[in-house]
Amino acid sequence: RLTNDGREVLFHPDASRGTAAVRSKSAIIHGLCTWSVQMGASVYGTDMVVGVCADELDLSSSIYSYRSLLGDNGDSWGISYRGVRRHNGKELEGPHKPFSANSVVTLQLDTSRQQICVSVDGSPLQIAFENIYESGYRPLFAAVSSTAATTRMRLLCSEHFLLNLQNICIYYIRQQVKHASDIDKLPLPNIMKHKLKALWVSPR
Repeated sequence: RLTNDGREVLFHPDASRGTAAVRSKSAIIHGLCTWSVQMGASVYGTDMVVGVCADELDLSSSIYSYRSLLGDNGDSWGISYRGVRRHNGKELEGPHKPFSANSVVTLQLDTSRQQICVSVDGSPLQIAFENIYESGYRPLFAAVSSTAATTRMRLLCSEHFLLNLQNICIYYIRQQVKHASDIDKLPLPNIMKHKLKALWVSPR
C-alpha cells in the first residue's frame, strides 16, 4: 500500500502470505540517477530488498511465496538487508554492510558506466553490479520488495543528472566530503554547492 503521496510503501498491512514488490513509475533511460530509501522501524523476515528491475520482471510472481524476488533472474538486481547482493539467481557478499531499522540505503545507477553502486547509512558509494546492459540495453526501474508483515520503506530523495563534466565533478566531490557542514567551506561556485547539498542524506 502506497502512502505519503506515493513516497512510502507499507508492505503486507495485515499479514504476509508471500513477497510484495513495487517499482518506480518512471524508467531510468540515461544519465546518472541516485535515490535514497529509508527502512522503517521493523526490518526482518526472509528478505527485504532495495534494487533495480527491468520492465520484464513480474512483480506479482511471488505474492504467495517467500522469496527475495529482486535478483532472482536476469531482469533485476537486488541489495538485501542481509548484506548480500543478488542477480540472475546468484547471491554474493555485498560491498555493503547489513542494514536494519531506520537505515538509509542509497543506490546510484550510472547508465554510461553500466554500474549500480550502493551506500548504507552514509558510507561511500561502492560498486555492487557492473555490465548491467551485458544482455542488451533496456530501460530500468527503481524497485523494492519485502516478505515481512507491516514493514515500511520510504523514498527520501532522488536526483537524476545528465552526464556532463560539472555533474561528474559533483559526484566525485561528494565521495570526499565527510560532513554536510563542510560543503560551504569548499572553493566552489554556489550552484555546485547547492547540488552537493541536494544529494546529502544524513544517516539515521
